[in-house]
Amino acid sequence: MGGLIGSNGALLENCFSTSDVTNPGDKTGGLAGSNYGIIRNCVSSGNIIGANEYNVGEVGGLVGRNIDGAIDNSYSSSSVQGYENIGGLVGVNLQNSQISNSYNFGNISGVVNVGGVIGYNSSSNTINNCFNFGYVDGENNVGGLVGGNHGEVLNSFWDLETSGQEESDGGTGKLTIEMKDVATFTNLSTVGLETPWDFVNNPFDDIENEDVWDINPEVNEGYPFLTSLPVAGIDNEEMIENTTAKFLGNYPNPFNPSTTISYNISSETAENTQIKIYNIKGQIINSFTVIPSEVESSVIWNGTDSNGKPVSSGVYFYKLYVNGKTQDVKKCMLIK
Repeated sequence: MGGLIGSNGALLENCFSTSDVTNPGDKTGGLAGSNYGIIRNCVSSGNIIGANEYNVGEVGGLVGRNIDGAIDNSYSSSSVQGYENIGGLVGVNLQNSQISNSYNFGNISGVVNVGGVIGYNSSSNTINNCFNFGYVDGENNVGGLVGGNHGEVLNSFWDLETSGQEESDGGTGKLTIEMKDVATFTNLSTVGLETPWDFVNNPFDDIENEDVWDINPEVNEGYPFLTSLPVAGIDNEEMIENTTAKFLGNYPNPFNPSTTISYNISSETAENTQIKIYNIKGQIINSFTVIPSEVESSVIWNGTDSNGKPVSSGVYFYKLYVNGKTQDVKKCMLIK
């Protein structure tokens, strides 16, 4: 079962799915339940809930089962939950399948074979030029990038800090500051990098000219983003052009028990300004009404909901709204 299509055996290109998907069986994906064709330039967001311990599983932010298929230039921000073979992009990779130039920043929760990009990668399958900075949680065979692996994982990375995982069955873990540095992906002195990624302006050892990737501290939380797709984590239809309202980040992050969220909102901006806290299911947890100012300002979130009740450990998103339109969005993590 998929948010857009049950099974894809052709070319699925330039597609977006924001559907929530709940399936008591196996092969569950935010975009497609299974893929044996080509998926390119696609994005998935939503809440994806797959099989329990009585079924096989195979649940992914984009695709549940990728069998003799290819996924390229795509990303997922879906919240993914299931039991076995749970991945931010793909639940399981089988029979000469490949995933390339793709990433995940959704939050993943499972029990067995749980990974930021893929839950289980069997032999004769390849993961190349992929990364994860979403939170990953599980019990057995859990990885920041890959849960279980018998194939190849090349030139791929995961964020050690935001994922909450120090291990992965494939790929190379990096600190957040390294994940936001173009040199990590284009300088061959980087541990774990064999071939430079193709970035705009050909930095360091990058000699290609297709400009697949770009990086900007103001875009995608500072992580690399795909030039062919809309900005990750931002509702582009709601964004106000040339806005002077933005987040400056939160500190500490991760935090316990509280964090300070700093922002900058010009007095020229409209008066109706709010900061809202969301959980990984997209539910509003708490909100603050703020006043525009010429100088940097901040609010303190003490890790509670709107009723003052402490929330659980995990990843949360905070969004800045002006006149009901999204201005900026960032992510923080509460650890107890």
